[in-house]
Amino acid sequence: MSKPSVPRQITLATDLSARSDRAYDRAMALARDWQAQIQIVHAVEAFQYAYWSQGPSWRRYDPVAVAQRKLAREYPDWPAAGASLIVKNGDGYDLVTSAALDSGSELLVTGIAHDETYGADKLGRMVVELVKNGPAPVLVVKGRAHRPY
Repeated sequence: MSKPSVPRQITLATDLSARSDRAYDRAMALARDWQAQIQIVHAVEAFQYAYWSQGPSWRRYDPVAVAQRKLAREYPDWPAAGASLIVKNGDGYDLVTSAALDSGSELLVTGIAHDETYGADKLGRMVVELVKNGPAPVLVVKGRAHRPY
């Protein structure tokens, strides 16, 4: 009997919210344990782009640059782990799917979809679509990892 193989390429989909922190920790631990490559993907959606790119000139920022700075601040250890970063304008599902296909990802990791109390949101709809139609299995992380898989 052969030993099951582990993914060698992992894609982490993050919306940069607190609920993505546990998914980040889990994806990084899996990449380390499995000696896998990891890419971190964040989509700057239309409503975010409109907020940062409109208004008075003193308040205009490139939303992709804002997201990249936030990723660097929130996840400072990703460069040392050899992770790649993809931050682009667009739909979350389309960007994550495209990035996963381009890299040959064998596992998609993301945070919890939403709190049922407040109903579905954009991340919630993206997670459902990834689970239904994504190019690889999806690990939806809700809790902290207490031991290796």
